[in-house]
Amino acid sequence: MYFMKKYEDAGTEDLAAMLDEYTDYMKKLAEFSEKADQYDQEEMSAADLSYYLDVTNRINHKLLEVTE
Repeated sequence: MYFMKKYEDAGTEDLAAMLDEYTDYMKKLAEFSEKADQYDQEEMSAADLSYYLDVTNRINHKLLEVTE
């Protein structure tokens, strides 16, 4: 979550400019969530399930870094 680290270090003059970047991230998150919800884990192959779990774990790890 490089955006959040950048946000923490930003001055007040940078915050307004970062709004567009934040909006883009929120759109990407919504798109990812929608696509991820469409996958039926019961019907995935072992390789597909492994990849799916790897990706979602990486995302969750990055989200946890932001909350620390």
